Amino acid sequence: GKKSSFGLSSLFPSSPILPTERPSFLALSTMMFLFIYVFTTVRDTKDTLVVSHCGAESIPYLKLYGVLPCAMAFIVGYSKLSNLLGKEALFYATLVPFFVFYSLFAYVLYPHRDAIHFPMKAVEAVADAAPGPLSLIRYWSFSLYFIVSELWASAGVPLLFWQVSYVAYSYLI
Repeated sequence: GKKSSFGLSSLFPSSPILPTERPSFLALSTMMFLFIYVFTTVRDTKDTLVVSHCGAESIPYLKLYGVLPCAMAFIVGYSKLSNLLGKEALFYATLVPFFVFYSLFAYVLYPHRDAIHFPMKAVEAVADAAPGPLSLIRYWSFSLYFIVSELWASAGVPLLFWQVSYVAYSYLI
């Protein structure tokens, strides 16, 4: 008799994915899922941290004076690195700083937030003049988390995924 096997081809008999491409397809699908999972998690967390501690009025300041300059610096750095490194090394050089920062935030900065944030007495004198920007400075680790999370949204998901897709595709051809 005929042996029955349970695999991707039995689930999707008319799948356009060739059997030789399935490992790459599954790896890229898993990677894209993880990139988007991290993106969704940090997107929700960054807004919660900033709004609850600094107020919603501080987000425009953070985007204009924090995210915009950092995004421009990131693009300049990424462009220079892309001329110096190969695709695979560029992927790791882009991904590792995000991984290091999120690990540092989760295990060092956030657990010690009360010790590292500036006390309210230090900013009380000028808090009435500019409450949004001063709260961003007082809660600097949350502001930094917001900036890095915005960079992840614009760099992590599109740049890293398509970079890996290109490397995986180049191995197939």
